[in-house]
Amino acid sequence: MYFDRIDYHHASAYEPYMQKFQKDEEELTETDMDVIEYYAGNHIGFFLTWIIQHQFEGELLKETANEDLQAVRNETMSGIEFFIKNCDGKFTEEDVSEEIFPFVNAYYERYYLTDYGLWVIDDLKEVPFGFIGTWENYHDFEYTIDHAYQDYKDQKLYLN
Repeated sequence: MYFDRIDYHHASAYEPYMQKFQKDEEELTETDMDVIEYYAGNHIGFFLTWIIQHQFEGELLKETANEDLQAVRNETMSGIEFFIKNCDGKFTEEDVSEEIFPFVNAYYERYYLTDYGLWVIDDLKEVPFGFIGTWENYHDFEYTIDHAYQDYKDQKLYLN
């Protein structure tokens, strides 16, 4: 089961990049395409960072990406870098622990993208698929996920 994939958002990231850097399609380099990929997956990287910071990652990631998990926890690797390197741009149920799966399943598709989009627009004054997040950005936003998770645990929101 896919929660999300970078390729779902490529077109949404492509236009802001082209406008921001005033490029034509034939001018795009491999580096440009990499940045567009980061734009398209930044929101997934933030959510995966929250998963990793709270040690809710799935068993497969623990077995295959332990060093990179530690790098995210130490903030020497971003969530989007981890996601592209270790998850092939696909956020799946295997990436999360059984413990956190019900929350992710209830929150991610129905509420997370809205929460993220509103934060990007209102707080950063950016477009949701038009920037690469920093650790400072993540720390500003993580409270939104923390609050949603607490509401979920308190059975206030996100119940199926």
